[in-house]
Amino acid sequence: MDSSGSELLSVFLVFKSDSTRNRLREKLESYFPEQSTIDSFFSISEAIEKIEGSANAYRLALIEQEGQGVVLLKAILGLLPGVVIGVVTENSELIGSLSSQETPIEVLDPADVESGLYRILKKSAALGRLPSPELREQEEFIAIGIESLSGLTPLKSDVYARIRKDHYVCVFKKGSILETGDLKKFIDSNRTEFHVKASEVKDSLTQVSARLDELANASEVSQAQASQEFVSTHSLLRDVVGQLGFTPEAQAIAKSCVNMALKALGSKPKLSEILEDLKRKEGAYIPAHSFMIGNVACALAYRIGWSSSATFFKLSLAAFLHDISLKSETYAKLRDISSAHEAGLENEEIKLIKLHPVQASEYSKQFAEIPSDVDIIISQHHETPSGDGFPRGMPGKLISPLSALFIISQDLVDAVLEDPETRFEEFFRANASRYEVGQFRKILALLLK
Repeated sequence: MDSSGSELLSVFLVFKSDSTRNRLREKLESYFPEQSTIDSFFSISEAIEKIEGSANAYRLALIEQEGQGVVLLKAILGLLPGVVIGVVTENSELIGSLSSQETPIEVLDPADVESGLYRILKKSAALGRLPSPELREQEEFIAIGIESLSGLTPLKSDVYARIRKDHYVCVFKKGSILETGDLKKFIDSNRTEFHVKASEVKDSLTQVSARLDELANASEVSQAQASQEFVSTHSLLRDVVGQLGFTPEAQAIAKSCVNMALKALGSKPKLSEILEDLKRKEGAYIPAHSFMIGNVACALAYRIGWSSSATFFKLSLAAFLHDISLKSETYAKLRDISSAHEAGLENEEIKLIKLHPVQASEYSKQFAEIPSDVDIIISQHHETPSGDGFPRGMPGKLISPLSALFIISQDLVDAVLEDPETRFEEFFRANASRYEVGQFRKILALLLK
């Protein structure tokens, strides 16, 4: 099979959500302009009827595994041999058991369907199963927030403002050194993002990583500088990872940023000083909150005797990654699913919130040479001692020791943000009954000594 973009691609789409179907259709049409035919369905029975009576030789099927989804999947396997199948599901083991070499089944993360689609298209094109996706002009750019851009100076690539859907204008040239004043007019006009060419992002990330490594190896780094660097780096990675995936360059930046933050924190972090800094927290909620949780978690670990550099690294990297898949500050501030319902969020939004610990945990598994505990901390960071957390609703007694410490750290940070006069000794005593289970009880006993 010729894998050029000139081939016709016939696609079979089955999703209950109108917005998901429409988004995937738009993506496919952008990857294969005028070279794709797409049949989309809401009803599973209608979809099965279509493939039973159609002579259309579909080459790609994208479906969701909910309710009767397995019935549809088995029908596709029987009626469309050789088709590439992408299934949006949380039950990857079930889907994997149905996959075969002749009819491969790819699992898509419900929290990031569009990135999963592109991954399937590139992988299948490399294997000669599908034509290669074509990137149109607007697909060559990725969006970078203003906070992220401030950390990229001197610029390793031209920076553009998008005027309309297909039109970009260069506003900062490669090599420019940006200062606050350079961005002011854009901030005043409520512009929240710029664009850079995806092909040039790698050089920018390498530059940031080198700067962070230099700070990590410096004789001293102030907490103020560490916080500023952490916030801009975290914002940058959230922009990049959401559009390009967790590339090796992105992984290197995350490690470098954590090492830089730990350099500023020191080997004997004082909880009282960290909580004072927390009261003066600046910057966007997600990166600033992540920075403070990492610092508080390390300070608590030091107080109870878990003070190895390896433990500090695990807690800090988990803090860096735990909310990195979330784009919305509103989503990140919600600590439980009932609050999401009370906020009037749509089901799809609630699903993104519920699954973000799983997605962030998957990101951590892509890293080379980091302790496995990190993915466990991240996947459990919204579980609770009472067992009513998410995404799994784990009983408190099954939550790991470092996860329990991380959860307590989040609770303390949130308490101080809500009431800056909170004293940590009073907080732990007031919450003693909440933490009377499993590892929480052991940690609390050590903290109250």
